[in-house]
Amino acid sequence: MSYQLYCIFRQPLPTAVEIPDGVGGYRVFTAHYNGLGAALSKVSEPDQAADDSKLLAHEKVVESFHRHLAVIPLRYGCRVECPYDAVILLRENHDAYSALLRKLEGMAGTGVQVLLDSPMVGAEIDRLAIPPEKSSPVPPFSRAPRSSGNLSPNRA
Repeated sequence: MSYQLYCIFRQPLPTAVEIPDGVGGYRVFTAHYNGLGAALSKVSEPDQAADDSKLLAHEKVVESFHRHLAVIPLRYGCRVECPYDAVILLRENHDAYSALLRKLEGMAGTGVQVLLDSPMVGAEIDRLAIPPEKSSPVPPFSRAPRSSGNLSPNRA
């Protein structure tokens, strides 16, 4: 058995947080180290592919924390072998996680994911879309360098 990681946050965890069940209906709990916490739950089948219900359960847990505090959301599939491994992760990356959480304080993140069951749905969305000639011009995005997204410090 392994444990699914959902997010990393700064303590204390507000008492108002209502945490839904995690992937597979397992209870979500937290592991702590020096002012940081990680949300995790048991996962019975670590090699099983993600389906919509598992992805939605993962997202609901992350959202429940994010409603009350800044979090570093972790992708579905981030796992540790035991809860103590989450503590080690927090300890080894404490400074990097703390710095990132300070930057994320007070910020809101949004995202949209569209799941299409058939090509006909995609065609219907295209048909209903605003034609380019009727939409307002959008300024081009700057070409800022992209980060790797790696939250752990590089080790030489």
